[in-house]
Amino acid sequence: HPRREDIYLRAGDGLQLHANFIPSEYGDGEHRYAVCVHGYADAADSMGIYARVYRDRLGMHVLLPDLCGHGKSDGDYVGMGYHDSLDILSWIDWILERDHDAQIILHGISMGAAAVLLTTGHRLPAQVAAAVADSSYTSAMDVMSSMYRGLGGPAATAPVMMEAVRGIALVRAGYDIAKASPLQAVARSQTPTLFI
Repeated sequence: HPRREDIYLRAGDGLQLHANFIPSEYGDGEHRYAVCVHGYADAADSMGIYARVYRDRLGMHVLLPDLCGHGKSDGDYVGMGYHDSLDILSWIDWILERDHDAQIILHGISMGAAAVLLTTGHRLPAQVAAAVADSSYTSAMDVMSSMYRGLGGPAATAPVMMEAVRGIALVRAGYDIAKASPLQAVARSQTPTLFI
């Protein structure tokens, strides 16, 4: 988009995060924002089709973050939505510093949908009005267990393998992958959410 801007911020874990920001055609007079979050092994650019709808049809500002380890954001691991939810909170803060009157919609697909749902499990500012979750998983542990069995791993050994994966994530990425559970986050959420 000709009006696209590169935005950078520092995450709580010190990584530099990137997002594409496309301002509304109405400029600073528009207070509605859509944060469109991509899926696994993708990048912000892939969310352009959603940005077009939110900006060109609905007149909203659009923020398209690159999740940790994707696109132009730092990171050498994929957080399966858990760390990403904390990063989305930082992007929400970025919007609110820019426009305290913002009304924000969070929209994610696949792993981005999981990140959005995990974000709604946190205490959010009142300016976050709604969320859209398209094709989220229930938990990262469930996804990995299913993948293991799909690759021919015996179902009986899946729990042992998942604990090994959990231990590796704790050592290499510094977080418990079992916390990447959109299902648990939704139970705490106060955000109106459309599930697709």
